[in-house]
Amino acid sequence: MICDKDLSCLKIKSTRIELLQSMMIDTVEDLIRYYPSRYEVIEEIPPILVNEKTIFEAVIIDVPKVFFIRKNMSRMTFKVSYQQEIFTVSIFNRHYLRSKLQIGTVITVLGKLQHPLNVLASDIKIQPLKEIEGIHPVYTLKQGITQKSMVGYIKKALNFAQNNMIDTIPEEYIQKYHLPHLKEALYGMHFPKNKEDLKASLRYLKYEEFLMFQLTLLYIKKMTHTIDVGVHKTFDLPKLHHYIENLPFTLTDDQNKVSKEILQDLQSPHIMDRLVQGDVGSGKTVVASIAVYANFLAGYQSALMAPTEILATQHFRTFEKLFANLNIRMVLLTGSTPTKVKKEIYEKIAIHDIDFVIGTHALIQEALHFKKLGLVIADEQHRFGVNQRKKLQDKGDKVDLLTM
Repeated sequence: MICDKDLSCLKIKSTRIELLQSMMIDTVEDLIRYYPSRYEVIEEIPPILVNEKTIFEAVIIDVPKVFFIRKNMSRMTFKVSYQQEIFTVSIFNRHYLRSKLQIGTVITVLGKLQHPLNVLASDIKIQPLKEIEGIHPVYTLKQGITQKSMVGYIKKALNFAQNNMIDTIPEEYIQKYHLPHLKEALYGMHFPKNKEDLKASLRYLKYEEFLMFQLTLLYIKKMTHTIDVGVHKTFDLPKLHHYIENLPFTLTDDQNKVSKEILQDLQSPHIMDRLVQGDVGSGKTVVASIAVYANFLAGYQSALMAPTEILATQHFRTFEKLFANLNIRMVLLTGSTPTKVKKEIYEKIAIHDIDFVIGTHALIQEALHFKKLGLVIADEQHRFGVNQRKKLQDKGDKVDLLTM
């Protein structure tokens, strides 16, 4: 634990705290652990190649002209001087910058060279290139929070908690695998000095994540060792094989191996507690679909919990395609599901009129009751607390668990 204090200790406005909480950021540590979704690299790329990205510093040499194409769309054009050449720069929907773009102002242009001496800008920084070049974090945000304000909040959080950043990875392994320490890794994720700094930070955090996974699973197995008697599930193997054979692709050796192990777990008299690890695109969802279908054939309901509405929706669409020719009754349940619809979903789940529900934390609400829950799938389990996952498992009797 880095710091479990709530966000008020950072002197952030209450309205902003509410927005951050809607993004599942409740504590100082949550804020520090809210990593960028991507990075913007700003370094000079001269405007030489047509249809290619360009970043360059220039001086404005005429007054910008603004044209309104329609009510909410504008185009601003102006000329700049760069290495004794005159370029025409165009940018959409930045007319509010006009008053700041005076003749003689030094700016940095980011965009694409459309044709010689004509640039379509995606952004304009009213600063010299040397002041802004480097790697900049880009966060997934909600309306009301800007990238600039998010960077400010994270700087506050890092400075507030810097004396409490104790490594979860033993020093022995930090030395053995040439990893940075936690403090360096966290600063490197949010404010990397260079690409090597970012790469080293990612290595630490990935190692930490997998170490926590393994330790959590070992702990759970130890705690449940004497009470792990489960339900022996029986299902129609020919139907299951038919589903696998008719997938739009052939399973890899690893996918086949893991699927067989999961099916053996479902058929065993012990509660399954299995972790499936793999990179994005490695086929974890397909493996999960085999588990869900087997559980369905055995007469049980399944639930998949994802950390965000976006991920839950993506899963729902993927499973809709995978189960298109089957009679599995599926539903998506998230925090934004209308109250009336939510109530109808609760009623259907309670009488087993729904076989498979995909959702977010909405799945652990007290009002939701399953008729015959047999399988819980937790996606990106490190984003959930152990108690949250257990709450979902406890909605059934001797429920099998698959963590992705």
